[in-house]
Amino acid sequence: MLAATVTVFLSGSRSAWIALPAGFIAYLLSGRGWSASRFALSLATSVTALVIMLLMLVVNESTYDIVLPRGDSYRLDIWSVVLAEFESGGIWFGHGILMEDDVRTVGLTFRHAHNMFISVLRHGGVVGCAIFGATIVGMALCLLKRLDHPDARLAIALLVAGLLFSLFGGRMLIDSVGVNWWLFWLPVATCIGLTSQLSRLEHGDTNTSPMIRSPRHR
Repeated sequence: MLAATVTVFLSGSRSAWIALPAGFIAYLLSGRGWSASRFALSLATSVTALVIMLLMLVVNESTYDIVLPRGDSYRLDIWSVVLAEFESGGIWFGHGILMEDDVRTVGLTFRHAHNMFISVLRHGGVVGCAIFGATIVGMALCLLKRLDHPDARLAIALLVAGLLFSLFGGRMLIDSVGVNWWLFWLPVATCIGLTSQLSRLEHGDTNTSPMIRSPRHR
């Protein structure tokens, strides 16, 4: 954990600075044995407090340059261009996965939209965003039901970190192996595995692998 913290800090990525503490908080809270509703409320409160603390550092002139030495890194300009492209066509189904990721604005070319949600909107339109949102909600509900399982606790920590990271970073969900595989697709796979395991247990299948069993079924 210490190595990961040092690595993230030295990366200089402000998105990662937000995502790692939030994911760590989610992991700690998920192990308290609370109900799903109490965990969700505590997590929302903790993340909100974290965001407020960061905003206070941003609005303070003495700490602004430390937190955001490069300003918003043209994020607002990038998002404005991408949303303008979206409004000009491809509202329902986007411009497709084969559309180039480059965004040109203020005389510069950026590699991608630097926001996973806007990127999904760009490539998949309203339909793609709806599927993406439904997948996130489905994962959250699945993991909240299985907070007694260590895999679910790890997955929900990765999901929380991934969602916050995706606000200022992220490129495409379907891409080469990268950070999205850890922060999005691993929680998806975990949900599929836990749901399959629970279904087998409910039907009296005792051959479930011990490695994926919930502690209370061991």
